[in-house]
Amino acid sequence: TNRLAIFGARWDQPEYQKWKSCWRGILPVNHARNAYAGTKVALNIHNQSYLRNLEFVTARPFHSLACGRATVSDTNSALAELLPEEESGLLHAVTSNDFVKYVTRLLQETEMREELAAKGRDFVIRNHNWGLRIDQLLDGL
Repeated sequence: TNRLAIFGARWDQPEYQKWKSCWRGILPVNHARNAYAGTKVALNIHNQSYLRNLEFVTARPFHSLACGRATVSDTNSALAELLPEEESGLLHAVTSNDFVKYVTRLLQETEMREELAAKGRDFVIRNHNWGLRIDQLLDGL
């Protein structure tokens, strides 16, 4: 049996009442690793105003991939550049049908799920770490 747990702000709003039983509140940073480790597939859904208007990308897809979890995320050009689908193992969902298709397939195909999870973990650790970020900042000075 697959269960859904939703973490994040504003899921208690009236428009999300059908998901109320799945909402677990805000995920404290010190519990994130355990939450991701307990999943088969991690979903990332950005606040749409951040995603579309600001080209904002949360740390969640990086965290779930670094924890070795197959991850499906909504997307924008910034995320596609930082975590390209073919290289990073992140599946970019453009539509709600994409989410359903990807999650269903990942839950059914263990080998594919494990391959994407390993690929994603390796990619994030290799390409998105604090040492690289410091180098980028210092190079810009």
